[in-house]
Amino acid sequence: MRYTGLRFFNGTKSEIELDYDSTNETFVGSIHLNEVCTGIYEIATIFVLEDAFNIYGAPVMCKPIGSYLLSQFKFEFDSEKNASNDINLFTASLADDNEMYVQEVSSQLVDVQSNSIITSTVDGIHTIDSGYSKEAIQVTIGLRSDLESAHYRYLKIYDTVDNHLVATIYVYGETIAEDERLSVLLSNFGTSITTQDQFLFKDHDINEVGSDWKLINRKRKELLLELSNIKPFVGTYKALLNAIKFFGYNNLTLKEYWLMIDDRSPMFGKLKAVEVPSNSAGYTLKKREVGLPSASYKKTSRFGLFYKLNEPTGDFDNFDMPIVEEVFDFTPEEVLIKLYGLKNKLQKEYLPLQAKIIDIIGEGDFYAQYNTNIWNNQNPITHIVSGIDPSILIHQDDVYIEDLTKVSSIFNGGLQDFSILTPSQIEDLYTDTSDFYEDYYNINRNTFNSNNTDQKIGAPIQLECTSFLNTWDDADFTWFDAESFITWENWWKQNIYELRWYITGPRSYSQTLIGSVDDYQKIALALPYTGSYSIKFEQVDLFNNVMVLRFKDAINVKLKSIEFYGVYRWKDNQDYLWGRSNYNWRDAGGDWDFPQQNRDDVNKEIATLYHTLDRSNYLHDTSKGINFSMVKQYKDVSSPSGYSETTGPYFWKNLRNHNWNDGKHTWWESTHVGADQNASFTIQSADLNSNLEIHYFNLADSQTYTVLEPINQDLTDPSILSNWQAVADDLNDSTNFVTSKFIFNPIFEDTNDDGNADTCIGILAVAKNYSVTYDFSLVDIVDGTGVIINENHYKSYNPTYNDVRIAQEHTEIELLTHMTYAADTSKIPGKVSYAWRLHNNSKNIDDIYYDNKWLTYLFEHKGDYTIELEVRDVNGNTNKTSKNALTIK
Repeated sequence: MRYTGLRFFNGTKSEIELDYDSTNETFVGSIHLNEVCTGIYEIATIFVLEDAFNIYGAPVMCKPIGSYLLSQFKFEFDSEKNASNDINLFTASLADDNEMYVQEVSSQLVDVQSNSIITSTVDGIHTIDSGYSKEAIQVTIGLRSDLESAHYRYLKIYDTVDNHLVATIYVYGETIAEDERLSVLLSNFGTSITTQDQFLFKDHDINEVGSDWKLINRKRKELLLELSNIKPFVGTYKALLNAIKFFGYNNLTLKEYWLMIDDRSPMFGKLKAVEVPSNSAGYTLKKREVGLPSASYKKTSRFGLFYKLNEPTGDFDNFDMPIVEEVFDFTPEEVLIKLYGLKNKLQKEYLPLQAKIIDIIGEGDFYAQYNTNIWNNQNPITHIVSGIDPSILIHQDDVYIEDLTKVSSIFNGGLQDFSILTPSQIEDLYTDTSDFYEDYYNINRNTFNSNNTDQKIGAPIQLECTSFLNTWDDADFTWFDAESFITWENWWKQNIYELRWYITGPRSYSQTLIGSVDDYQKIALALPYTGSYSIKFEQVDLFNNVMVLRFKDAINVKLKSIEFYGVYRWKDNQDYLWGRSNYNWRDAGGDWDFPQQNRDDVNKEIATLYHTLDRSNYLHDTSKGINFSMVKQYKDVSSPSGYSETTGPYFWKNLRNHNWNDGKHTWWESTHVGADQNASFTIQSADLNSNLEIHYFNLADSQTYTVLEPINQDLTDPSILSNWQAVADDLNDSTNFVTSKFIFNPIFEDTNDDGNADTCIGILAVAKNYSVTYDFSLVDIVDGTGVIINENHYKSYNPTYNDVRIAQEHTEIELLTHMTYAADTSKIPGKVSYAWRLHNNSKNIDDIYYDNKWLTYLFEHKGDYTIELEVRDVNGNTNKTSKNALTIK
């Protein structure tokens, strides 16, 4: 009797009662799945265990034991003609990205225990040794169908060794769909319940995104019966309360806000939330202490939805305090989805136009016990005067985060500990800070290059103790009263021997400075974070009297404002004639091939513009999206030039929303959104004593120069690396004005992957600058044989002062215009991250996000755009700005 001890379970709910056929040695039975809506999965997990006896004779349950040494259980559904193919087996697996993936399978193999653990068998029940496994084997079956019907299918379990049928389980389930009659009936009455409305019902599971037709059909029937209590009374309390109950929120309270208009009341101008009565006998609030309606309260037509967080149980604790228990009517997710959706539904369909639901509030009852003990003590009070009145001066109470390297070399930035400074450092730091603020507007504080995590930043401040007045008029004794221990140097301290400074601020910032009057009467320090800082000052005299001053939120630290501008290339498309130009030829910008009506010179442009015009500073790839990308070069041995380029954003498949009229001021060369390409060539081989010949056209005198550089080594053998290095060194040492325009680098390669270079594939010559004056006309190996490959001449792709336009304020451009936005004009020091957001105010499309110092983008949609930028500095401070910057027409 094989497998007679097997037991089958439907999850953790119940055991599946299967009958054992001793003749065929197989189990037969059925399992019924719960009724489910079309398009939604209903699953059941079948666990299989086996009854056995342990070595002590006690009954145990263990993992099923195979009949053979290599036995496995194979689960699969049969392919009977009339059976439903919508019932299937499912498996789940964890992928490399830690996401759980569910897969439908035709069959599933499950390991069972080896029969080697069996010590004896009686009537099919095994006695097993102590090394058995208690783990159940399990499979998951499920039903999902798009059709409303009854479904069945036979699940069969086989022993894989001899294909023995272990069990046959009849799986049955039903699916239900929409009852369209109910929808038609409701539409005849001018109302409806859609699939979107299901998320509003209290009984709906927000984690189920499919259409719950069971709930929708039931609620449509209820609405047909309840509609007479809602529809005729729309705009009244009755309709509103009945609608809330219809959606299942019996524990939800509707309250109305009333405004106190009696200016004699201490509650004047404040709102009072009053529960809307649910009875139909009229307004009965006059019976309550509120007394509504009244001359003191004004109706606001503003409402709130209130739900309970807890409620009293009726019991009391040992201190006679009422005991409350949490209700858990709504999870935080249900508040956001259900109650917010209910608010919109009620406001749209059941409230008058002027009425609004403005709040969703959770209410709870909390109890505390207060005991007040009063006693009367009579103590004599004596007025004692000790010490001197403390006084301090905060030199900077409204201050910005600054570049501390421009203040003093003693500043280290971050959470610097100023208590370890020497007296001379304290004095120097105070002097440096004072000099910084005195010369503040004459210091160059440009920070566009301060984009690194090592930047020293903070808000420098000066604090001074002004308690001591060191003049004769302030002395309370004469010169003859002063004995030898009183000197001019120590008298003015007036017995004060210690000063204490405590500075606290945001993010638990704390700085404590304690020391003598000489050292700490004047101090300077840098505050790292934006926000408010409080000052506590103590001075201690020789009689141990401590005099204290406290200044809450005495210093406000701010980040400087964010500034950004846009850059785009623009070509005037009008025909320029000699007699129609607004400017003389010498005064206008542009050139013969690119005429422009522009008289701005370089001195009028943004100082940091040259950073933005050089795209090599920010060649973006496609990782954030193709419209952010730019043209970049990559190695391509099949190309004659030795490299190929990415497309950038301008290619046909990416211009689905664009047409020719969207680029009236865009020209072909401007669609190459990349950096300038400097001139280069590669010496692949050359004979000993041959010459490198370079032809160069000099724009200054319109002459062509021919340069010969000797090749003093044999460059025909790639394995002699020293020869290639020696030739490259000779060429780099050349003083010829043409040759010195290039850098010559041998290209070494490790062909056998032993960690050492063994082959030179050529000497790469690259121009030192991006310019036509750093180019060549021709290059060759003469007076011998040799090969020059990958000849690339200078190409200009960067924007220039002739074709660029600056967008500092609101700008109108065309859809095919490529935009670059830069924030290098911002004075914020220590900038380390940028977060851009572009929002289309004209169309309902997703916002555009980017995190780079420069934002480059080719827009896909027309409209008015708001651009928002958030900048974070090295200390974690952030500042944000936004402006209506762009219209794409």
